[in-house]
Amino acid sequence: MIKEIRFTVTGVVRKPLAGEWFLGNKGMPIQAIHDFHTTQFPILKVEVKETQTTAGEKVA
Repeated sequence: MIKEIRFTVTGVVRKPLAGEWFLGNKGMPIQAIHDFHTTQFPILKVEVKETQTTAGEKVA
């Protein structure tokens, strides 16, 4: 089960490649579906924290 997803600004500003996360114009994280050829954005690093579920734990 995923407990937490963190987006961290790397400080690199460039044209995002397909599959990379970047910071959009309104401050929201966006994943690029294709390579960008003109516009540059701050690149984000994604960290996913997962937890193990036990047999007795309910998953909603």
